[in-house]
Amino acid sequence: MAALQAFVDSPENAGTFYGPEPESSVEDIEGLASEVDGHHDLVRAWVRYQGELHWLFAQVDGDALEWVAIVPPAPDGQVESEPARSYMDAWELPAEERVALLEPVWGAEARYVDPGAEGVGVEGLSQVIDDFDAQFPRTELLPASAVVTQGSFIHFRWVMDATLFNLDGMDIGIVGPDGRLELIVGFFGGLEPD
Repeated sequence: MAALQAFVDSPENAGTFYGPEPESSVEDIEGLASEVDGHHDLVRAWVRYQGELHWLFAQVDGDALEWVAIVPPAPDGQVESEPARSYMDAWELPAEERVALLEPVWGAEARYVDPGAEGVGVEGLSQVIDDFDAQFPRTELLPASAVVTQGSFIHFRWVMDATLFNLDGMDIGIVGPDGRLELIVGFFGGLEPD
């Protein structure tokens, strides 16, 4: 991705930056440490940041990056913090209960996107979940890490436990000023650092 490499080469060209600490600087990124993986307008890669491996997530807008997040790997544990906990629980509920659970934590214009689906608002996300359930019946989506929170940015891992196969993945998200999710992006499979 040209926009991501341009950012790594000249980090001052990014939009909003979500760093590991309040005093974080994009200048502390030492370079890419993996391939770049992405879908739609969103990308992920490993980077070296202050000498350690961190995830880089970004939203691409043409030749520029709308936002960039540098986050440490999510530690083992459970997704317990809101609004991520309600979002994860919604994947296991029937439609009416799901909508009632999502309404307080999912913004009216919130966007969900993964490599094969996209939905906007509570009804859009609920439809994505219905489609998932139809395609993969008797599948559980289980948390595989604690939530990493940096300002309004969140990140956590999950595993899909299916009859025929299992799949590791991760979600990233942005929480709005009202405490409701504005964005969740799903990435499937692992991405190993170099």
